[in-house]
Amino acid sequence: MGRKVSPLTVETIDLLPEPCRRCVFWELGGNARPRGSDDAGLQKEAWLSSLVLEWGSAGHVISVDGIPAGYSLFAPASFLEQVGMQAARPVSRDAVLLATLAVEPRFEGQGIGRVLLQSMARDLIKRKVRAVEAFADRAWTGRACHIPVGFLEACGFQVVREHPRYPLLRMDLRTVLRWRDAREAALEALRVPSGHPALRPVPTAPPDLRPDNGA
Repeated sequence: MGRKVSPLTVETIDLLPEPCRRCVFWELGGNARPRGSDDAGLQKEAWLSSLVLEWGSAGHVISVDGIPAGYSLFAPASFLEQVGMQAARPVSRDAVLLATLAVEPRFEGQGIGRVLLQSMARDLIKRKVRAVEAFADRAWTGRACHIPVGFLEACGFQVVREHPRYPLLRMDLRTVLRWRDAREAALEALRVPSGHPALRPVPTAPPDLRPDNGA
């Protein structure tokens, strides 16, 4: 099974799943157009284009045998207006915010989430970023933009600012890079054929998300 990880840019934005392709919950906060609308899609493209010019790619898209399998979205907190509405703010000055990390259902349980985290770590370390933080969900029961606390903690994140529902978690980026030597064999073992039943380690956004759970 061939995997390809590409930077999230205007050229790859159409690989994002719906409704994430047309949602700017994290990017524009209260200024976001309705999720799933054409206006939101245009907002997302304009936001991404501006960010790439000023800072660089805002995440990664991973494909398996040419089929989009998952993606991540990350940026400095100053570029993500929804951060200002999170009770557990602020994001640390030395960290970039991992806003979203999602895997398509047919590719769940194959280590895609960890590959996306590794790719993010390599990218951000080149940019001299020390750590990554994320607002997670303690009560996640379905696909939503906030990442489940359990997944992040299993990957080495630790809570740095408490909240009953959406705490802020943090991880030193060097921790992710150490996985390659220690866990590469385990990741390879998770590469099962397409269509094989799999567990769900990371969420994608459903059509019925509430306003506070965008993509």
